[in-house]
Amino acid sequence: MNISTLFSKNRSFWIALIILFVVFLGLLFLERTKYIINLVPRLRGEVSIGNGFVITCAKDNYPLIIREDDPLIGQQLRFLGTVKSIFSETIDDLCNSNGITVEVGSNFGYNSVLLGKMLKEDGRIYCLEPNPSIFLYLRKNIIINDLESHCVLKNIAVSSASGECSIEDYFTMSKLADGTYTKPDMIKVDCNTLDDEMKEEMRAIDLLTIDVPGLEFLILGGASRILEHSNIKVVFMFDNAESSKNTDVRTELNNLHALGFRFYISREENDISPITIDEILDLESAVLILSRKLL
Repeated sequence: MNISTLFSKNRSFWIALIILFVVFLGLLFLERTKYIINLVPRLRGEVSIGNGFVITCAKDNYPLIIREDDPLIGQQLRFLGTVKSIFSETIDDLCNSNGITVEVGSNFGYNSVLLGKMLKEDGRIYCLEPNPSIFLYLRKNIIINDLESHCVLKNIAVSSASGECSIEDYFTMSKLADGTYTKPDMIKVDCNTLDDEMKEEMRAIDLLTIDVPGLEFLILGGASRILEHSNIKVVFMFDNAESSKNTDVRTELNNLHALGFRFYISREENDISPITIDEILDLESAVLILSRKLL
């Protein structure tokens, strides 16, 4: 009796056996996932430097020190070498290689490094990161990528007023066994307005990026003089629920419209389209762009 005859006479048995085998392989894979998680980054050339930090590569070209269990960019960066983000793609597209960019919320510097590598001789990026612990590694990442001549680092929080403010310290978050993270501690840091922090360069800023969802309008509230600059474009992560806790979103959008700004939404790479205030208010979150000029 050949194999095909045996299979045809016992089809249900063999199908059940195959299903059980596939389930067994799936369970085996899940059991070994922790080993695979450690293997893939090392195949990409990741190097552990102790104390829970690793050196990985952004875009397979640029070294970047991050926390091994970083909750924001860690998994994508360590496995893929890139962070698939509409925000990142949008600011890459809008950055003027000869201009001045201000980046609020630099974190470990993934976007800072990629933007810095785009800049030509006269281009500069100001990287603002409020967390003092993360800021130390931001500085290291700028240094190891030889971007000190293009990147100006500021360890400061920005908001609608100067003084002292409380921020979530993502540096204190730890990954649990189920893949979730502990709640971050709150720390107090120095705070300033963007107008005061960037007063020497305010009229030369081409692009302002804000990656602090929920606080975008408070940050813009301290940038009234910067926003007077006719050529400036603003890209920010909009989180309706979080923003609504801090301000009246419709009022803020109306105020920006009164300054002459048009609103755009970035849905994917090279897909930027106009959006109305009412449409923005119906969104949960989005990457939004402000510009006085047509995009």
